[in-house]
Amino acid sequence: MDKSGKIDGSDNKDCQPAKASTPTVKASLPLSQGNPRWSGGFSRLAVGTLQILRIANAYCQPAKASHANHLLAFLLALQSPQVGTLAKDSATNLGTKLATEPDDWEDIEDRLETLSKDNPALKTAYQDFQARLQDANLTPEILLGLLPTEEEIRAFSPSQKPVTFSPPPSKPHHPLEGPIINVALPILKDNMPAQASKTLLQRVSEWLKNR
Repeated sequence: MDKSGKIDGSDNKDCQPAKASTPTVKASLPLSQGNPRWSGGFSRLAVGTLQILRIANAYCQPAKASHANHLLAFLLALQSPQVGTLAKDSATNLGTKLATEPDDWEDIEDRLETLSKDNPALKTAYQDFQARLQDANLTPEILLGLLPTEEEIRAFSPSQKPVTFSPPPSKPHHPLEGPIINVALPILKDNMPAQASKTLLQRVSEWLKNR
């Protein structure tokens, strides 16, 4: 942590990507021989270790590494006075997509690009917030502390149910995708998305203004 209080995963010696070491096994005792229980246990241990390392490395990476960073930039861009009102059906359709297929990021990204292209002011603000989030080097740990809690989201939108975000192991995801989708839903379904964004993302907006 530097004097400004900013934490950058790339500079923090305690938050460097973990490296898996390969256990040394004597050539005279291949894993296919000897105790089959030990061999199977070793395989399970190796798989479990790699999963833990992937999670640890994800939390040490800045938020810019995730698709969710683009979604967050879009939600923040809605606050810009020049953007105006986002078409209700467009916002609702995007919210429905996030709620039903939260891991289809290719289509979600396409929708964000289409919405921004149709509104030049939104496109400018969207690109601006993407750059600001990238320059800020927000780590997941910091950003998770700035996003609204589940209690705050329920207080704002009592009928909103959180999305269970659990993509298959073969499709790795960033730890911020679920939390940002869950804050996006009440914003996009609100009658005034810009005001909803200001309310729910107030801490994120203030943090960026101070950088």
